[in-house]
Amino acid sequence: MAIFLAFRHAAEEGVQPDEIEAACTLARIIVAPVAVVISAEPLTQETGQMLAKALELPLVTEKGLGPRLIAPRFATRDRFLEVAEEVWRKPNETIWGEESNTDAQARLIRALFALLITYSARDLILVTHGSALALLANQVNANFHFEFWSSLHALDAVAFEIAYDGAEVALINATVYPMRRA
Repeated sequence: MAIFLAFRHAAEEGVQPDEIEAACTLARIIVAPVAVVISAEPLTQETGQMLAKALELPLVTEKGLGPRLIAPRFATRDRFLEVAEEVWRKPNETIWGEESNTDAQARLIRALFALLITYSARDLILVTHGSALALLANQVNANFHFEFWSSLHALDAVAFEIAYDGAEVALINATVYPMRRA
């Protein structure tokens, strides 16, 4: 069994050193990682670089860890949230984007499978997006849905316990670690 400790990327305003220190402390307790893996999206790069440097781990990119692909930029956050809620209510439909939640979830599982093979089922730290964290957690427990996604903040983490028998991947547990500052 492997544990992938997945962090939501830092906010667009950047990440603070104390936030990275807290994330590293959690990582040292939960996993024995061999690498920090980021999505190809720019928002994950700063967070991933800072974690990799602090933990003295290699930084690698896995483009399959990207967020659910939503085509347009929305004029307001409220409109974005309306569309996001609809996407969660209709997971098999492609709404305002290039893939449905179901398609994105399958892509994310394929990415985890590839990482398990590449790293011989060893623990990893992932830096990805709120939608990716929520979709993976939803794979374990259907109670992780829109409300969970909308509650995620910068550097919130989910530890995924992953069983891998050489052919099949199964997410067997998801433990949430909120990293909010007081």
